[in-house]
Amino acid sequence: MFHKLNSSISKKSQDQIITCLFILEEARFGGPQIYMLSLLDLLKQSMNVKLIFPEKHSHRLIQSCEKNSIPYDTLKIQTLSLKPIKILKYIINFGFDVYKTSIYIGKVKPNIVYIAGGSWQFRSIISALIMRSRIVWHLNDTKMHPIILFIFRVLSRYASGIVYASEKTELYYKPLIKEVRKSTVISSPVSNRFFKQQKNADKKLKSEINVITVANISPIKGFELLIQVARLCEPSVPVHFFVVGTVFETQNAYYKKITDLIDKFELSNITFLGSSDNVDQILSDMDIYFCSSVSESSPIAVWEAMAKGLPIVSTDVGDVKKYVEAYGAGFIRNAASSITRIFANLAERRDELEIKGIASRKCASDNFSQQKCTEAHIDFLQGISEEE
Repeated sequence: MFHKLNSSISKKSQDQIITCLFILEEARFGGPQIYMLSLLDLLKQSMNVKLIFPEKHSHRLIQSCEKNSIPYDTLKIQTLSLKPIKILKYIINFGFDVYKTSIYIGKVKPNIVYIAGGSWQFRSIISALIMRSRIVWHLNDTKMHPIILFIFRVLSRYASGIVYASEKTELYYKPLIKEVRKSTVISSPVSNRFFKQQKNADKKLKSEINVITVANISPIKGFELLIQVARLCEPSVPVHFFVVGTVFETQNAYYKKITDLIDKFELSNITFLGSSDNVDQILSDMDIYFCSSVSESSPIAVWEAMAKGLPIVSTDVGDVKKYVEAYGAGFIRNAASSITRIFANLAERRDELEIKGIASRKCASDNFSQQKCTEAHIDFLQGISEEE
């Protein structure tokens, strides 16, 4: 399995293998963390890798690293947040946290420091600059606060390379970048386990269509739209919506807002399942994946659903439209009424679910496999490492 990965660095002798330190400034489990785990699971076969992240809220991430034998460490550093008290703590501890991160980089002495998780993780850039490390900055969004964008414009010139998670992200950030020597677009990789298990054939016997959304509870995931669609579907369209995702403490107020809306409209066709480490198994019992997000780049939850053979119904976010339309794997709609009509049509034409599900799986296999995304990273990182 790893022959192609190892052949990518065959020109380097064993004592010249790249050492890459990956940094996440947020440990709460979500898309960027899943992205890192999927990437490092194979990348560790071809280079020396280590992942570091904040100690706070790191329980699930630590478990996943240990389960997949991914080398990691935690640091007692602050995480940036929109809450005023946390912003204050972040500012007060900024210098000390930069110092701790810099010291750690100095101990590892990596060929490359890979900053994962977005443009807001600029503290790690400063730490890497202090240690005169080569920097690769991974960008994974299409919407950011103007202050962060200003800081990014200043610091991005010091990065040796940029990895964009999508073409939409490249379009968003490229005008801000003036002096980067190398860049590439690499989609988020899907873990191999999502390709191994087929969908549950018994679903064809069910009268109700199961629709799933996998997303941590947050306004950017557009749950208001999901509620609008569920309201329009009930009771005439036989669809039930399931949501898999964590409610972090910072989103308690938002979660209450959306559950209050569900109670207000007396909706019985939405079920929140909470967080899960078995998303691949849950997807096997579903018929359609619904992405209601306001903003995305390369949404790994959508790619995972495609790998499981689920048709996609999504808002026009990130690169989802590009892949869904190219393969005929689903539908892109933004209005609740249009989305509801799609579900109604699919409820009457179950054969179309299977056709579009096959197209979805083909799309995921062609574009989002761990192998493909890891090889792309190896080629890019090796090029950065060999630069004078």
